[in-house]
Amino acid sequence: MENKKKVRITDRHRALLTETLPFEKLFPFTNVSFHSSVNKYMNSLPSLLEKLLITTSYTIPYDYHITSKHGSSRVLSIIHPAKQIEISSFYEKNKDYILYLCSKSEFSLRRPFANFKYYYADNESKDEENVLDNDGNVETAGDPFSTESSTYRSFFVYKPYSYLFNFYDSWKFLHIEKKFKYLEMLDISKCFYNIYTHTIGWSVKDKWYAKSNSGKGKISFESEFDRLMMESNYNETNGIVVGPEISRIFAEIILQRVDQNVSRKLHSAGIKIKENYTICRYVDDYFIFTNNLSVRDKVIEALKSELVKIKLYINEGKTESYERPFMTSESNAKIEISRVIDEFFEKAITAEGYNKYFNPRLSCNQLLQNIKKCVTANKIDFSSISRYALQSISSIAKKTLKSSTITDDQSIELSHYLINVMFVLYSYDSNYRTTNIICLFFLDIFNHFKIENSKVKPNIARVFLSRQQTT
Repeated sequence: MENKKKVRITDRHRALLTETLPFEKLFPFTNVSFHSSVNKYMNSLPSLLEKLLITTSYTIPYDYHITSKHGSSRVLSIIHPAKQIEISSFYEKNKDYILYLCSKSEFSLRRPFANFKYYYADNESKDEENVLDNDGNVETAGDPFSTESSTYRSFFVYKPYSYLFNFYDSWKFLHIEKKFKYLEMLDISKCFYNIYTHTIGWSVKDKWYAKSNSGKGKISFESEFDRLMMESNYNETNGIVVGPEISRIFAEIILQRVDQNVSRKLHSAGIKIKENYTICRYVDDYFIFTNNLSVRDKVIEALKSELVKIKLYINEGKTESYERPFMTSESNAKIEISRVIDEFFEKAITAEGYNKYFNPRLSCNQLLQNIKKCVTANKIDFSSISRYALQSISSIAKKTLKSSTITDDQSIELSHYLINVMFVLYSYDSNYRTTNIICLFFLDIFNHFKIENSKVKPNIARVFLSRQQTT
């Protein structure tokens, strides 16, 4: 039974748990203790801490590098604690208005839809959603592997899709594919690094009004949001901190206005939404569907012209064109990998129980070979599907080990070889997310066998340490 609990609406600083830290945090960096201390001691801070945590000046974020796809590096930022506190208060005061501003575009695939009302007291009820998400530059809200998961997953409920893969698997995508022949996939070049913070005023009101009323001492939602984003980032107006959910909310409000302007411009030119074209946008990734290449070019031109007005540009080098049926190499590889993983476990565990003819050593070796074949046959980088492969194995293994049809000794044997498989795959792409997946996998195994009392400990620990020394 799911341990479903109501969010404490009196928790004025719960945004600290979900909105102000990057998903890909410095392991095992967390805001749990900070959140608890702010709630408990905010009104009785020592003078030195008060100066650090209550400031009206700009702050400098802590920047760090993570390894992204294809081995490239990306800079993420941790906002100064003082500004994190301000952001949590800003959320509490403006949460309903944020929802309103994010409800204007019919293009958006991921937008705040409602205030989060419930959370789950453990990870099990939602672990199938953990990391099968977008492989692009934008992460989803909340960190399914952190301590925060035991409290709140996100500040808002997101609709219509929390994850990009949900869109690909949806009836909506199939309906669009049935109706339109061409798909153009493109994204904004370094969107968050290039967003001009004053654009928020142009998006909430309009450019003329924002410029006419700037510097007049008026405190508004947009001016306060603008100030927060600047003061969180060295008072820079060019670019916002990359990583926290607050930045995605900021960008969503701005891009919702872009969506509206594009729709109006095309309508004025006689190009009708859902009839001549459809646009879907997942944060800063665009999917343009048309039946006519001339219409496609006009839609792209309208989008580019609206983005230029706010100093943003399409990444020409990452634009991809598809003709129906829409299937990318990565999508095809994931389907094939899912099949070979399912076949592996079907051979191991039959309806009658553990297959006595199953050779785990040879079968695990064959599983690795089949996954590598899927990657090379589809001509993709393993990093494109590493999280999918690791999470798929982890999820099915967790269910299999709980099966009443296999004994502890059989579970131990299977776990022994699966740990080796996980470490081999991990060695192909070691990053924050794959590390989280593999760590959670070991925790699941240890918890399943009640390691503190079990004979399993020396067996599992021996494999873990031997693999750790070679990776």
